Order: sequence, then C-alpha cells, then structure tokens
Amino acid sequence: MAYKIRSLNTRKQIEAAWNERSSTAEIGDLLGGLGYQSVYRELRLGEDGTYLSNGKKRYCADLAFERDLEAHKAFLITLDQRKIFQELYDAGASYEELIEKTIFKSTGSVYNEIELGTDGLYNPNGRKNYSAELAQQRYMTKIIK
Repeated sequence: MAYKIRSLNTRKQIEAAWNERSSTAEIGDLLGGLGYQSVYRELRLGEDGTYLSNGKKRYCADLAFERDLEAHKAFLITLDQRKIFQELYDAGASYEELIEKTIFKSTGSVYNEIELGTDGLYNPNGRKNYSAELAQQRYMTKIIK
C-alpha cells in the first residue's frame, strides 16, 4: 500500500510546530525527513481560512485529517465489503470465486486479506478463521500512520 494517511497525532505535532513558528524544513525533519513540498501540501490541506498572529495561515490538524480521509474514501476498503468476503469465505468459496465475487482481484490480495483478518486459529473446515471486523480494525491501523 503506497499511500498512508497521517494520523491525527502526527498532525497535532505539525500543528504545534507550526504554531511555534517552526519552518517547513524543521517540520519535515520532525516527520522523518519529509520534503518541503510535502510539508506545504500538508499545511494547505489543514488551512482553515484564519491566520496566526505572525501572519501565517493557520493549520488545523483535525481539518487536515478529515479532508484526507474524505479524499481517499474511494480507495478504502469498507467493512461491508469485508463482510461479503467473510460470508463467501466461510461458505467455502475458492480463491477463484473470491476473486470473481469480491473487490480482491488477485490470489495475492485474497491471501493478504485472509492474513489480515485471521486470529491464527482454524475453523472446522481446516481454513484459517477470518473476521471482517478484525481485518477492518487492522487495516485502518495500518493505513493511518
């Protein structure tokens, strides 16, 4: 997964640094060497239309987080999609059927999904247990860095 949504905690750090008059280079260093263009993009994402006392546009971590999630909603796998996968998987569907009937379009993505949602135990059919809720929880933790 290439894109990761910055956590609200990370954005709160950016907000605090920006309010303390840190430069974009300093904020980039705070984020592990992030380039200045990425920092500017992040600052624009959180602009709320007001200004700080030093004349810089205010950055709002909550607003940036909301906007980022909304912008990437189409790329996020939903719990409903995972429940469909679980229903088919629990019914004994083959990987080919799962590929055909769900959003997971390769053997690798089906395998990865099962690994994401397994508790390490096996069901009576000898397949790994899969939980849509567990997969969704782990997925959201994984994409929000």
